[in-house]
Amino acid sequence: MLIKKKFVVTFAIATILTGCATSRGVLDLKVPDLPNPASSQAVKIMDVTDKRVFEIEPKKPSIPSLQNDEINDPKITRRAVARKRNGFGAALGDILLPEGQTVEQLTRAALENALRESGYRVVAAGETGYDSATPVSAEIQQFWSWMTPGFWELKLRYNAKIQLIGDWPLKGDSRIVEGDALYAGVIASSAEWREVINNGIANLINNLKAMLTRAAL
Repeated sequence: MLIKKKFVVTFAIATILTGCATSRGVLDLKVPDLPNPASSQAVKIMDVTDKRVFEIEPKKPSIPSLQNDEINDPKITRRAVARKRNGFGAALGDILLPEGQTVEQLTRAALENALRESGYRVVAAGETGYDSATPVSAEIQQFWSWMTPGFWELKLRYNAKIQLIGDWPLKGDSRIVEGDALYAGVIASSAEWREVINNGIANLINNLKAMLTRAAL
């Protein structure tokens, strides 16, 4: 009886997810634009580069993948953030950011927020203090969300791994900052995907803040 109930729940989850999960989804994500401190040390982010490696049929759902053969098309990969699966773990449609929005932009905004909340003034080309600002860069090694099915509930996970390059004002020697988040439930709609990714980005920001020294005023 217990096995039968587990099968029914698993089938129900699979049914819930399969409805529109076979098609490509689009998820609009925003990182709040925080203001700069009035006056403090200036930092300029030179480059944020997407170095993720995509596979068509990965052995693990945590490896970035796409529904279609587009893993070498940066117009698609730079927008890809997740892959949907049914209740049995079979890969379905992928999830992209809207056109004009990229993972690099989201990551840059997260890094800027961590710096600003740590007292640093993040400046762009043409702004006062840009030429003398400390230059830093970053590489995106991981920025991905995926589903793990189960008998009673499914789990959505998010992980980001960012390599810090340049003269970041760090407390220690670590040059990798990560962000993680987990959602557990029985449905994976756009709201749940958005929640887990936003929570993961917030965790990334908090983890970087913990690594940064406070700016000197």
